[in-house]
Amino acid sequence: KFGPKIAANLRRRKLPPSPRWHLDEMVCKAVGERVHLWRAVHDEGEVLALVVHKRRDTRAALKLLKQLLCSQPVEPESIVTDGLASYGSALRALGREGVHRPGRLREKNRAENSHLPIRRRERKMRGFKSPASAQRFLETHATVYNTFNMQRHLLGRRALRVLRVGSESVWNSAVALPLQACREPCKNVESQSDILSRQFRPSALLGPQLLAGLVPIAWRNDLATLRVHDAD
Repeated sequence: KFGPKIAANLRRRKLPPSPRWHLDEMVCKAVGERVHLWRAVHDEGEVLALVVHKRRDTRAALKLLKQLLCSQPVEPESIVTDGLASYGSALRALGREGVHRPGRLREKNRAENSHLPIRRRERKMRGFKSPASAQRFLETHATVYNTFNMQRHLLGRRALRVLRVGSESVWNSAVALPLQACREPCKNVESQSDILSRQFRPSALLGPQLLAGLVPIAWRNDLATLRVHDAD
């Protein structure tokens, strides 16, 4: 329910990404059907954009590139892709063929390795319900993953601790707004003590024995000051 709101707050707080981007596509299952997940990451592994599409053609690649260029505040220095011709056609349509770098051998390992968290999540969820549901979930998952992805194998313990504290601070500030909005409609809701006090008011004509049996022990001291009259 609050996932898209938290993800939007996290995206507003993130720093500008690296201008060296890697694009790749993978196959996922939604309602038993094969769909293509187009993803873009930069050279440090942060997910920049993703598109779930039924086809693997120039139209899908163009949709990913338009979303990527519109959502990022930096201009790309290089865009590494695989040998799929759809990337070249889409980049030529956008006038970005000068930054295109068709990857070979290990040049596209960054994009290939970034698929692993998606594969683990797909196995746990046993596929996705629909392409639209996969798009919403994976966008939220990628934003949270970017917030806590530290590449700990490249950092010392002290540096990792400092970055971890910063990520938790960003997370707490992003989560606070949706939770505060959730609590506001509940301000007029009566508390449990108010409900019990109204139910066991002096005019209720309950006997002491019946009152002792109905009210929990934690509330008997608070209700002892109420004056209860016997039915007789």
